[in-house]
Amino acid sequence: MDAPASPPKQVESFASQVRNAVIWRSGTQIAAQLVQWASTFLVIRILSPGDYGLFAMTGVVMAFLNMLNGYGLASAVVQQRDITSRQVQQLFGMLIVLNLSLGAAQFALAPLAAHCRKFIGLSAKEGTKQAMQSWEKLRDAALADTRGLALGWAEPDFNDSAWFGCPVPGTFDEAAGEMDGALWYRREVVIPPAWAGQDLELHLGAVDDFDHSFWNGLLVGKTGTETKEYYKHPRIYTVPGSLVKTGRNLLAVRVFDEYLSGGFVSHANDMWVAPQDAAPDVRIPLAGIWKIKVEQTIAEKPWAQEHPQARPEGIFNAMLSPLIPFGLRGVLWYQGENNLGYAVRYAVQFPLMIQSWRRRWKCGDFPFLFVQLANYGTRHANPSGGAWAELREAQTAALHLPHTAMVTTIDVGAADNLHPTNKKTVGLRLAVNALAMVYGRDISPCTGPVPDRVERRDGTVRIIFSHAQGGLTTADHRPPQGFAWVARDGRTDWADARIEGDTIVLSLAAIPHPVKVKYAWADNPDANLINHAGFPAPPFKWDLPSA
Repeated sequence: MDAPASPPKQVESFASQVRNAVIWRSGTQIAAQLVQWASTFLVIRILSPGDYGLFAMTGVVMAFLNMLNGYGLASAVVQQRDITSRQVQQLFGMLIVLNLSLGAAQFALAPLAAHCRKFIGLSAKEGTKQAMQSWEKLRDAALADTRGLALGWAEPDFNDSAWFGCPVPGTFDEAAGEMDGALWYRREVVIPPAWAGQDLELHLGAVDDFDHSFWNGLLVGKTGTETKEYYKHPRIYTVPGSLVKTGRNLLAVRVFDEYLSGGFVSHANDMWVAPQDAAPDVRIPLAGIWKIKVEQTIAEKPWAQEHPQARPEGIFNAMLSPLIPFGLRGVLWYQGENNLGYAVRYAVQFPLMIQSWRRRWKCGDFPFLFVQLANYGTRHANPSGGAWAELREAQTAALHLPHTAMVTTIDVGAADNLHPTNKKTVGLRLAVNALAMVYGRDISPCTGPVPDRVERRDGTVRIIFSHAQGGLTTADHRPPQGFAWVARDGRTDWADARIEGDTIVLSLAAIPHPVKVKYAWADNPDANLINHAGFPAPPFKWDLPSA
């Protein structure tokens, strides 16, 4: 019998080429899979423990799909060239072995992925725990280090004329700057003769966060880390009668702030001193301008890194980055409460974030409309300032960027609700700005009245506003509320205001030589200035021109 005919040389050559191509292709797939595993380990923290089975099964599914793909390739070759079925089976068998090996390897690596995730997770948590423990040791040491006491800051005869004035109640941010650490507050209390030698009740309201309180140089009370919810715990201390004398007495409070803003955070009515069981009408109020000085600062409290939103770019990578390939027409932004106490930093970060988004999306300077923080917290009887006022000013820093607009909500907040329920008004104001900026509608004005310039004239200060077509008015038909003077020494007082068209006229009677005027400069101000479109004026402060 004749020997079987050998396949033509060109067929053998072509079959060799196909085998080499399949081997090369499978090798490439293996290399790609290894890269996938390596990248998976780098981002393994995004997987939950229940996903490890899925991680392993992915290898089997991919192997099966690769086998089908390889079989399709081989079948296509058979249809185009004269290759025997045996050669096809050999090629297909090579694919089966390679891809099953791939799936088995992924099964084997699944426990390693689980171990990597556990190790990385524990490392992050352990690092955060250690950082927090180290910081707490520093905080506790600084809290106990009352070095101002040795400098005589609690003594009645200490000269505090060089200290800054600071409104109380309120936070110290504006007077002392953004800081965490210890400050001293001082003020005189004039005691009537009938109270001399009597025990007094000292009510300071809530102090954020800790305090040491002194009367005529001696400690009469303190609140520290041992007190639950110390940052909102009312301070009520007893001043022994042996320390109470007729006339001038000195009250000094060392306030220690560990995080964000600090100071006296209750209502003015909650701050007073009087004999025990005294009638409310004889109490001596403690609200007003106190003298303050920074004693020491501490490092910023570390973030809880185990929470994704606390990690740098944690929220952005999870919720925004996947949207970058898609087009967008603009952004509506409402945020800022978590940045209280860091207004200076926010004034830099917020514009940078907007510019970063515009670069990433590559859609040009798309419109960015944002909401200024609403009113919130206790309303004080005196011009108090506060961290919310400082943060609102920081938000306006973004307005120097093109195609940005700010919606003022100083009139829709709630004293006891961080998230105001009046969402409709906020949405309508955003919609008006979007219609004007994005869709070209002729809407004017679409924002509240904004101070354009300030003039001194005939013993008054005149503030001329833009976006005040048709003149200014008030939301409740009262005279304009919320304007205050600031003296060179930090003293503040309300300013009498009246409306003349697009101008607010302020009398100089309260403080003869003010250096600054403020409007709605408080956490929860009583402010009512609007334009005829109904939009409220945003809070502002303005350095006054020389007389």
